[in-house]
Amino acid sequence: ALLDETQRRTLWCMAVFAGPVDFSVVESVWADGTTSRGLLVKTLTELVDQSMVSTSRRGASTHYRLLDTIRTFALDRATEDGNLHELRRGHANEFARRAEAVRTYLRGVHEAEAVGTLDTMWPELRAALAWCIDAQEPSIAIRLVGGFGFEAVFRERRELVDWTEQVLTVPGLFDCSGADQVLGTSAMADWGFGNFDRGWDRAQHAIRLHRKHKSPPTPDVLGAYPLHQAMRGDVALGLASLQAHEREAEAGGVAFSQAHLICCQAMAHAYVGRSEDAGPLLLRAAAIADALANPMLRTIVAFTRALVALDDDPALAAELAEQSLHLARSVRATWFETASTNYLTAALARIGDVGAAVGQLEETLERLLQGATTQSAANTLRNAIVVLERLGAPVLAAPLVGWLEQHRPAIPGTPGMRNHPALVAERLRETLGVELANELIEPGLRLTLTQVLALACEQLRAAEAERSSQPVVLSELHRLQSSGNSQGPGR
Repeated sequence: ALLDETQRRTLWCMAVFAGPVDFSVVESVWADGTTSRGLLVKTLTELVDQSMVSTSRRGASTHYRLLDTIRTFALDRATEDGNLHELRRGHANEFARRAEAVRTYLRGVHEAEAVGTLDTMWPELRAALAWCIDAQEPSIAIRLVGGFGFEAVFRERRELVDWTEQVLTVPGLFDCSGADQVLGTSAMADWGFGNFDRGWDRAQHAIRLHRKHKSPPTPDVLGAYPLHQAMRGDVALGLASLQAHEREAEAGGVAFSQAHLICCQAMAHAYVGRSEDAGPLLLRAAAIADALANPMLRTIVAFTRALVALDDDPALAAELAEQSLHLARSVRATWFETASTNYLTAALARIGDVGAAVGQLEETLERLLQGATTQSAANTLRNAIVVLERLGAPVLAAPLVGWLEQHRPAIPGTPGMRNHPALVAERLRETLGVELANELIEPGLRLTLTQVLALACEQLRAAEAERSSQPVVLSELHRLQSSGNSQGPGR
């Protein structure tokens, strides 16, 4: 009650921010075209002096925020005064503008800085999106989340799965420009987190809208469709789509997307055993990545080179996987930490460094258990089977083989190991007899992904602890038999 009108407006304005923000952000939401910048500086200073607004320093910049209790009170009063709706609209518009800017930086040389900026913006994006959903503002919501598919997958920002799901329910969304971007982002996120049927539907819908409205090509829309197509088991059709979408990216000047799609083509060739066709593609992708100086693209190129090299030169594959890991960590591309570690593990196993392979594999399994994307789970389990066999304990791999037989991931998997689970199953049946081998394999058919990943961790630890101890392996065999006979559908 002791505040004047300008102080009250400023306090209500501060209440729409979820966290600390600098002066430029406050000014962009507060400005009404009739009051001066100097007045805002004066008013904020007065509110700080009265302990209603808190300040903190980030480098050379002062950031302002409200304590939660004051923010709750201010939101209630702003609602009563009828000012909150327009303030929230201004907040959402401002962070939609900033989201569009940061997406541009994420695809260029300043990616590392953009990742940090996105981190600081994240609570504000969440608050802005919540208002868009409540107020049914599809056009602003599209700008807030559309185009963040690579962040959903390769930086494992799982929250984007839920965000896109909410935006797609807003009435009038599909009448808005950019609706294909939200669908593409959702499809990419679904691809990363294993929602393949829904993601495939949305990838198709995104392409239809993109063609219908002749909207500008974007990495999410161009990338989601062929990736899902390949996951559905038709690598040849996926390759054809990748080539078509690459041509569109080149024609549209979307160099980041073009390089990504070229790398995906190289991977597709490697998956079907034609690694020799991948070399020229990788030279083209590397040239684009170097021209853009974008760490994410360089990570993708190094990762793809490791994948392609694994069959013929595992030592080179290990070196390239290490390079991909280093690049990924420089910009927190966490998906590649899991995927590159998988290829490093595979290469180490191939060159005989089983001890190092075990360490890398256990790290990957732990990451998957802590909520990483499911994209790399099948390759991780294939690696676990290979390593367990190298440790002299193929019996411990039996339930992992069962899980892979049950789920049969569409993409064939790590070159050099794509047939390994089937070979281990065949050897187990030859060595132990069909009936006993099947008893060991069958429990894996009933395991969830989380259960089979946890089991792989246990088996690796057991095998590593007693690498050459046959009695331990035999006791584990008896335990598995007992577990399979007595626990029904459980592990």
